[in-house]
Amino acid sequence: MAEHASTSEILRSPIINTWLLLLALTGAVVSALYYAHSLNNLVITENKRENTLVLARELRQTSDDLTRMVRTYIVTGNSIYKRHFQEILDIRDGKAPRPVGLGRVYWDLVGPDDRRPRPSGPPAALLDLMRESGIMASEFAILQRSKEASDLLTRTEFAAMALVESDPSPAARLRAIQMLTDRAYHQAKAVIMSGIATFEEQISQRTLNNLEKAETTREYAIGLLAVTCVLSVFLLWRQLYSLNLERRLYQMGQSLLESEERFHLMTDEIKDYAIILLDLEGRVTSWNTGAERIKGYTDQEILGQSMTVFYPQEGVLSGKPHTLLQQAKDEGQAKDAGWRVRKDGSRFYADVTITAVHDRSGKFIGFAKITHDITESRQAQQELLAAKEAAE
Repeated sequence: MAEHASTSEILRSPIINTWLLLLALTGAVVSALYYAHSLNNLVITENKRENTLVLARELRQTSDDLTRMVRTYIVTGNSIYKRHFQEILDIRDGKAPRPVGLGRVYWDLVGPDDRRPRPSGPPAALLDLMRESGIMASEFAILQRSKEASDLLTRTEFAAMALVESDPSPAARLRAIQMLTDRAYHQAKAVIMSGIATFEEQISQRTLNNLEKAETTREYAIGLLAVTCVLSVFLLWRQLYSLNLERRLYQMGQSLLESEERFHLMTDEIKDYAIILLDLEGRVTSWNTGAERIKGYTDQEILGQSMTVFYPQEGVLSGKPHTLLQQAKDEGQAKDAGWRVRKDGSRFYADVTITAVHDRSGKFIGFAKITHDITESRQAQQELLAAKEAAE
């Protein structure tokens, strides 16, 4: 019994509690950083996918642009289209300045007057850009084969141009047109496009797998952060409880101030989540910088306002805000995913969790609302699923 009592006294020691509290707070900070890192990985994964697909689509677009230029040259005889044909090849091979934003619409905006929609930057070969994008060697090989097939097809296209230049007769022009429209030409185009399609399918599947892994990591980080925060609060309460009344009151005030500061520092660092405190009527009493960034209001504008300002008109008319608050009050928590409205009227798709908040005596004092803008990730997942279904 003596040994047991001694152990209990040690565990109740303010010094031991202080060290345990510091360890728990350190764990909370590490968890928050881990969580931020997992969110950053989600963004990086999606950006890599988009950049890679832009380059793949550029290869497809250059092949189509080459076909359009050579056919237009054969039909019209205007030499500007032959020069455009050669320039497209030189840009793709890094022999000519690369137009800014070439992955967007470009050659469709260049007419017979040769006016350019955007300026050009330094030369950069398409294959080099693909290699630098960080794709796997097997994926790069697929695009390289498609590019080689496109280069091979230019032999037919150069031959067609040479034919009409050496023989301007209608019969020769007709033969040149047939060279660019016959079955062999279309089969060669299909080889190019099938490689690009295979590449896009592999990139989409690999990215989907990476997103699933990153999402699992994010959920683990949230759980770890919640556990360490709860543990920190528990240890703080235990330390205060073990002290005499006067000292407990003094340290309680200091600790609450420090905890509030840590809370604001931690929540302000999490800029991708809106963390909002509501009173019993659903009015905003406090929020973090992430909420200000996502919602668009300043503290002075939003404090005291009803949370209904975040919902579109149809949501307010249907009574969704009140329903969610009532569910959180009755069940402890309410989750929802749907459209929300910023101050400027723009909409975003949000993942929302509302939790009922009670004080230490168990009295219900308000709500905590966490909102995450998932518009881009939702759109990315829909595109990935659509690509997967199309591939199947």
